[in-house]
Amino acid sequence: MENTNTLRHCHIMSREALLTAQSSCDSVNKLASVVCEPNSKYLEDCNLCLCSPDGTTTACSTLRCS
Repeated sequence: MENTNTLRHCHIMSREALLTAQSSCDSVNKLASVVCEPNSKYLEDCNLCLCSPDGTTTACSTLRCS
């Protein structure tokens, strides 16, 4: 299977979703509303992630990393 670098099957993680997913951590209450550098691109494992213009959400490809 060919590994392509596309944004198919992206997931969006908002600050609210992040807080819900990590609500058991005390440090989560200290999170700012910005979760990434606005308009930035970064790798998470082998997946490309894009940050929204306001820095509050991310979209990442979901490639299987080997």
